Amino acid sequence: MGPELFIHNGSLVHSPVTAGRIKLSLSRRGSPGRLEFAVIKEGALDFTEGNAVRLSHDGTPMFFGYVFSKRRVRDGIIHVTAYDQLRYLKNRDTFVSQGLTASGLVRRLSSDFGLKTGEIEETAYVIDVIDEVDRTLFDMIEGALSETFKNTGRRYVLYDDMGRLTLKNIKSLVTDFVIDKDSARDFIYESGIDDETYDRVSLVCIDRRSGINLRFTAKNDERAKEWGVLSYHERISEPEGAAARAESLLKYFQTKKRRLFVRGAFGDVSVRGGSIVRAALELGDIVVNSPMTAEQVTHTFENGEHFMDIRLTGGDFIV
Repeated sequence: MGPELFIHNGSLVHSPVTAGRIKLSLSRRGSPGRLEFAVIKEGALDFTEGNAVRLSHDGTPMFFGYVFSKRRVRDGIIHVTAYDQLRYLKNRDTFVSQGLTASGLVRRLSSDFGLKTGEIEETAYVIDVIDEVDRTLFDMIEGALSETFKNTGRRYVLYDDMGRLTLKNIKSLVTDFVIDKDSARDFIYESGIDDETYDRVSLVCIDRRSGINLRFTAKNDERAKEWGVLSYHERISEPEGAAARAESLLKYFQTKKRRLFVRGAFGDVSVRGGSIVRAALELGDIVVNSPMTAEQVTHTFENGEHFMDIRLTGGDFIV
């Protein structure tokens, strides 16, 4: 059956003839789903910016979004870029609230901006104060999810599920897909200590009564001898649980970070930004055989083939 593309213009539903490749890019955070394709202008085909677009592959729904741009050339082919509902999280606003969870923030912003929601899993952790001035909705939500992760160790993924904003614990996005030397054509492997690697964590809180700075520090002296002092500093509002939080952050930060880019993997419709896949690859200095997160995935459909380019994270691999 392959990929099926539909464009909705009012009561009319077009199934256009596509030209060349169809590309669907999905990220775990910070970017909307992006669908790029080209159609041949023929017959009654008529659509405009704002019209809905659906993509399925072998009967499985993969994308629902809206036309944001069209580009025409003399050969009668129209190049189209569509985004899913996350595109509207690029709107900027000011938001101040107390005692709200990250999931509550998603619901509030969705209601304020008329966005449709699906399953919003409760994140439970209550954020004392959310004070965002002239920030994108993406940044607001990412900040709340980051604060939740730092205090609970639980990571959540916000994505568009066929036209409805959905928030789920990343552990629920496990797939059966395995990336190995047979399912991936090529990979790029990078490692370093220049990004998100620290061997000292300092959390500072100003005591409301005395005005004295309270500092909570966790450090790895052995790593500091090897790398030098790489310090992470953060100001916090409450001292409660700060020591444990510093230790938790150090455990996350004190490893060399690695990036793995897989090219030309066999396509699998279950893999999206935030999906958990299993990687089984020999990378030179290490052998990976563990679950990893698809930080970003681009599905490409062309000449009857479906393949994926994926940036993987997890374990020592930077998230």
